[in-house]
Amino acid sequence: MKAYSRLLDSIFTITRWVTVILVTLMVAVESYEISLRTITGDTPSWSKELVLLSMVWMGCLGAAVLHRERGHITLEFLVDRLAPGPRKWIMLAVDAAILAFSVFLVAAGSVVVSEFLNQSLPGTRMPVGVSYLPLPITGLLLSLSAVEHILSGISGEGEEASDAA
Repeated sequence: MKAYSRLLDSIFTITRWVTVILVTLMVAVESYEISLRTITGDTPSWSKELVLLSMVWMGCLGAAVLHRERGHITLEFLVDRLAPGPRKWIMLAVDAAILAFSVFLVAAGSVVVSEFLNQSLPGTRMPVGVSYLPLPITGLLLSLSAVEHILSGISGEGEEASDAA
């Protein structure tokens, strides 16, 4: 379990850095676009697409990072009132549901990406499938962290983490 968690630590550290780079890219491109529009009255056709793609990628990857850190909003006021036994089973059920959804994201997202790889975006000329690629990648990241949560919940390691949160 510790080796698996260390592997995920590396993967999610890279994911965090990618989201930071995407935010930086969004700010830089949007600043460039606003400056150019102010000076010349015209904007490049690729800038809006690049900002939107960056936002989609950042949102999806950020959601996966938050899930691993259990940073999403939950109904803690309900779950925390339960005894440790039922609380453990509810958390395991939630993680199992997230795992099922993430497997669906991988499968359905892969189909959508492959459907749109032969079309291109008008401004950047990138394949349209790139805008859907965050779905299977996020699904994979969510499934990896859901498996980690399930394994730590079964072994009892997750109780300390959920109490600290």
